[in-house]
Amino acid sequence: MSDGTPDFDTLKREWEARPFLAALSIEVERLEDGFARLTMPRNHITVGGIRNSINGGVVASFGELAAKVALSTMIGPGESIEGVVDIGLSYLTSARGNPTIAEGRVLRKGGRLCVCDVDITDGEHGGMNAKARVSYAIKRPPRER
Repeated sequence: MSDGTPDFDTLKREWEARPFLAALSIEVERLEDGFARLTMPRNHITVGGIRNSINGGVVASFGELAAKVALSTMIGPGESIEGVVDIGLSYLTSARGNPTIAEGRVLRKGGRLCVCDVDITDGEHGGMNAKARVSYAIKRPPRER
């Protein structure tokens, strides 16, 4: 990551210090260039969905977060993630594993947009709970004239 992006250990600490991650006990398990693997345990905050599963809104937020963390590994000097442009999520099975895992991958990072893919799976049995596609707007530094 010699292009000026933070090292993975620093990114991991920064993300895990955020209140949302702490409140849901989410851990950043692995970071690579354009990839993030997050884990989330079942607890009294996350459970509330059908069949004693993790709430669907929590699953959606977890997927969006995994995409954003993956993208953060590729943000260079002067760039910033401006926000979600589009998100599509397909619920496949109830998220009842402990933990639930989200793996986010950057499919393409362009000049102003980035598209990420996320798999949300059962950490106990490996079954796919949900699939997400998330697009972000990226702010780039002004061009020098």
